Amino acid sequence: MGGVSWAIGELVGWSSTGAAVLAVVAGAVVGGVVYLGMLTLLRVEELSALTALVPARLRPRGMKRATIIPSCNMHTAREWA
Repeated sequence: MGGVSWAIGELVGWSSTGAAVLAVVAGAVVGGVVYLGMLTLLRVEELSALTALVPARLRPRGMKRATIIPSCNMHTAREWA
């Protein structure tokens, strides 16, 4: 991600304030897209949990709702009283 952000900064340049701000914003956006792409490629479980929070009407058609399995046993307040 850092390499992609650096490359975008080199392409845009930073000779002026406007160019520097554009380089930072464009580098962050493209770096974020690369980061999310790598998470998808590696099939990270946390990304599935986040996509499960997206409403069905906003998800792409091929994306199924992930099943979230809690990693710890949560107790209600009544069980502790």
